Amino acid sequence: MSEEAKLKLRKERGTSIYMYILNPILTLIHIFDSKQFLYNSINLHHTTLTNCLNTGALYLNTFLFSEDFIIECTNFNISNITDINVLLNQLRNLHHIKKHPSSLSILAEGNSRFTRFTHINQPELTKVYYSLSSLARDIKGDRVTIRKYLNGQLSGYYKGVWKFTYLNSKSSSSSPS
Repeated sequence: MSEEAKLKLRKERGTSIYMYILNPILTLIHIFDSKQFLYNSINLHHTTLTNCLNTGALYLNTFLFSEDFIIECTNFNISNITDINVLLNQLRNLHHIKKHPSSLSILAEGNSRFTRFTHINQPELTKVYYSLSSLARDIKGDRVTIRKYLNGQLSGYYKGVWKFTYLNSKSSSSSPS
């Protein structure tokens, strides 16, 4: 199907979604032709959008989604999808979802693969994760195996690269992984 035909169908059948930003005042930044186009364009889950539309909650404490044009909004700064994605990625990196009280923060230290005698530290790979799930998702690893490295049941570096350490816990353990 051609792009023109897709655009025509989106406009005819889709539900328009208005995206506003609250940076001291309400500003319209984009109008999406359909929900599906919004999901695909800015990598937003449909449940998140539904919650924002039904409750009026702000996405990332900054964006308001609405199925209706808000008449009180007098500011318009229509942006392209690329600019919106850059802004969203910056805010997503700053926005930390409240973690579960029992989840422990983990320091993942990245090292290059083995040289002949040692690992070489790579600070750009080092990052703090707020849960085991977020760590496993980011490095595309297995939570059970990562937990074994954290608890000292396995030694060495996980995938030959990662060393994990629990942070801010009374029984903090450190194991090479």
